[in-house]
Order: sequence, then structure tokens, then C-alpha cells
Amino acid sequence: MKQKLLFLHISLIVTLNLSAQNIQNFLGKYEIQANCIVDGFDGYSEFHTYNIEIEENTEENSNIKFFFNKHGINDYVRAMVLNDNNFDILPQQFSGEEGFEPNFIGDGKIRNDSIFMQYHVGAENVIGTLICDCKGKKKNTSNIVSPLEPNKSKIYLDATKQVIVIDETLQNQSLTFELINMQGSTILKKSNLSESINIANLPSGIYLCRILQNGRIIYSDKIVKK
Repeated sequence: MKQKLLFLHISLIVTLNLSAQNIQNFLGKYEIQANCIVDGFDGYSEFHTYNIEIEENTEENSNIKFFFNKHGINDYVRAMVLNDNNFDILPQQFSGEEGFEPNFIGDGKIRNDSIFMQYHVGAENVIGTLICDCKGKKKNTSNIVSPLEPNKSKIYLDATKQVIVIDETLQNQSLTFELINMQGSTILKKSNLSESINIANLPSGIYLCRILQNGRIIYSDKIVKK
């Protein structure tokens, strides 16, 4: 009996040391795409894109946490690292709006720079449980263009030449330009930006211009072509 207890004690120490050693593999900023359904409601689905940042946690019973701002939850979610790649989201209850107190549970795994996660959100006074399957990528924080000043225009229309002029600070970088019409359709997409983009063949109207780096919008503005 003593030998069995000693083995259990040693195994517990090894497991804890392994988890603590590999916490760094989980830390970082991730962009998540979540597909959600409600259990028992056929045909109902939601899609969400949001960011989380996994941080080290010093509280009891968990060693990582991430801030969650979806589904009536606006708080840190605690999780436990199980091994090199997997983590369990501990069962937690949060105080929501107007007495809505969602319960949250789930699990996930990290593979290189990819994250996969499933979680369930339910509440006693709500019919059905929200089930979300998620995947995402770790954000590369190096070589990122800083968000540009919102009050300083970086894109404008030269009506005489019928071109969109791009500010020099956005030229010759690994950036993508998108032009979107008022129906939400992307009608023009261009990489490796130069000084100007010809729009002479486009109809008159209001257009949204967006500049993206690594899929992240760093600047947007509207132009009016007459």
C-alpha cells in the first residue's frame, strides 16, 4: 500500500512539473473563428471571429487563463494545461446581464501556431446549450505595422486622374488593399501597394477602402467616386 501511495505521489509531481514546463507553449495572442449551434435547435447557427490572449495564471486550480468577451461573458476563463498540446477549460459560472449567469466548460489543443477549441455555454434559465467549435492561429507580433492615426487620411481619391492615391507610408510593404462596394462585395484586391490604383472603370458610388497586413485590418477609409 505504501509503495502504491509513493508511486502516486511521484506521478503527481512529474505531471505537475511537465505542465509547468510547457505552459510557455500555450501563451500568446490568437485569432479565433467559432462556429456555434444550439443543442436541440436544428438549423440554428452562429459564426464569431474574436481574439484571445492566453496568459499564465497564478490562481489555484489553473495555470493559464484567457479573457473572454462573448456570449454574455466578460471575464477571464481559467484552464489547466494537461500535456505538451492539450488543455482543459475548467467548469465555471459567470455573472451576466440581468441575472443571466452562463456556465462555461470546454477543452482545447495547441499544435504549433494553431489552436483548436470546443466550449459549451449554458444557463439555468435558458433553453438549450450553445456549442462552439473553434479554430485559429497565433498572431505574429513581429514585423507588424502599427495602427495608423484614424484622423489622418492615408487614402484619397484624385478625381481628375480617376485613381486612388496611397500614402507613401503604406507603399512597398507586404500589405493588401481591398475596395468594397456598399453591397459588401470586394470588387478590387491588390498586394504590394504602389502610389496609386486606377478606378476609372468603376461606376460612381461610395466605396470602403481597407489596408490589411496578415489578414488584419490596419486602416480603413471611405471614398466617393462621382
